Amino acid sequence: MTDIPSSADYYGPAGPSSASPSSWSIASSDTAPSSASSVNEKVRYERLSNGGHRHHLSAPKRHQFLANQVRRLRELLDGRRDRDDHSLNPPPQQQQHGQHHLKPEVFEHPLSLLNEKYQDLETDPTGSPAGSHRRRHSVKTDFLQKYGELQQIIGKGAFGTVRISVKRNLETGEEHVFAIKEFKYAHGETQKMYMRRLTSEFCIASSLKHANVIQTMDLLQLHGDTYSEVMEYCAGGDMHSLIASANTLGESESSCFFSQLINGVAFLHSMGVVHRDLKPENLLLTSDGCLKIADFGNSEVFRMPWEKKVRSSTSIRGSGPFIAPEEFTTKTFDARKVDMWACGVIYMCMRLGRYTWHEASEGD
Repeated sequence: MTDIPSSADYYGPAGPSSASPSSWSIASSDTAPSSASSVNEKVRYERLSNGGHRHHLSAPKRHQFLANQVRRLRELLDGRRDRDDHSLNPPPQQQQHGQHHLKPEVFEHPLSLLNEKYQDLETDPTGSPAGSHRRRHSVKTDFLQKYGELQQIIGKGAFGTVRISVKRNLETGEEHVFAIKEFKYAHGETQKMYMRRLTSEFCIASSLKHANVIQTMDLLQLHGDTYSEVMEYCAGGDMHSLIASANTLGESESSCFFSQLINGVAFLHSMGVVHRDLKPENLLLTSDGCLKIADFGNSEVFRMPWEKKVRSSTSIRGSGPFIAPEEFTTKTFDARKVDMWACGVIYMCMRLGRYTWHEASEGD
């Protein structure tokens, strides 16, 4: 079996740079720079003379703006979208398979952490509205002390919204930024279904500790009857916005991100977890190019730590362009291979700047 390369194999002996200039052009260089270049070139991806490289992803707002502009322009030019259009904009009819519909097997062998969290969130110690109000007030106070003040929205989707929160150290002036993901109710979803869904996602995500997996820290009730998840903030934006703004990524840059993606997925599988919804939108980036797998809303536990047997999956989950053929053609399948298929499609998106297809059909 071929060893999975580490990020050090790509960063080189110098490691990733901590330099984070305030503005970088949307450009990429897959060629080694001359001695006079380096930071002055202001490239997004910089090859170093020692064989390593640096990422400079410190302008996610610009990436997102450009991605949105590309999306709007394509919509205006296309008028409507047909099957041969494989741009990074999903067609309006594309569905998210499996979203908000967790498979029963996730709970047939529940993790103790999931049970404890579910019971903690479901039960009001006082049993009264006043007690519930006092509890939420206490949670908000604790949130301010731990994570600081909620600020602007940085993302929206079917799941809800993502805001940033900034905690300032009054003594040192240092700021620590967090991402706060608020879970919305799905259409027709009861409170019990809602609680099961979000506690499943939180308990899986918070148990995974790896450099290429987003760090999930807390689950709190901040507004009304909805809950919010506290995660680390990635200042480099997401892979979808990066591809849309850059058009395509060079071979070396793509290989670095792909290596990190494989490292993260290998870790998930070693922990008995399959992601089931790998796509560029769910890959977050730090300003120095560290890739983080995020959004475990469709994830499954295929094997508990004490088990040897791998449980097969049966449901179709994920987003159209990244769904593996066996999800459509077989009743049961190994979901680890489904994750690996999605990794390959993501690599092609990085290199081509577009989807290879929008959704596989029987004739493909």
